[in-house]
Amino acid sequence: MVKNIKKVVPSFRYMSGKYKVKNKEKYIGDLSEVIFRSSYERKFMVLKWSSEPYSIPYLDTLTDKTRNYFVDFYAKIKKPSGETQDYIVEVKPRKKLNKPLKPNRESLNKLKNYNAAMHEYLTNLSKFSAAKSYALKIGYKFIIVTEKELYGKP
Repeated sequence: MVKNIKKVVPSFRYMSGKYKVKNKEKYIGDLSEVIFRSSYERKFMVLKWSSEPYSIPYLDTLTDKTRNYFVDFYAKIKKPSGETQDYIVEVKPRKKLNKPLKPNRESLNKLKNYNAAMHEYLTNLSKFSAAKSYALKIGYKFIIVTEKELYGKP
């Protein structure tokens, strides 16, 4: 596991910070470096887990450069059958998983927002593909958790 945790920058737009682990026996990792970058990530912090445990190289197709993807969590979950499964988990709002729609009215500001959203969408596709391959290689599963799983929203 990689110990290279990025700084958590306070934001007025998103809940973020350091998480104080209550059930220390469940956490595998450095207890002083448990971070969350959104309320979605904070809600997910249960069971046996680790925060930003892996640095997964991926090809940024927009720049043709290799970058590192710090996946949000590792979790070991016990299935109803009694077997355990290891997961690499990304926590994202569902809207970040859908290809952005080009605006009907093409003002400069709307086009800038569209381009930024498209850039994020394409980058996420590359990251998720790399994470899925990495997980498969080490016998884990890669999953993306959204507000549907966290809050039961349709």
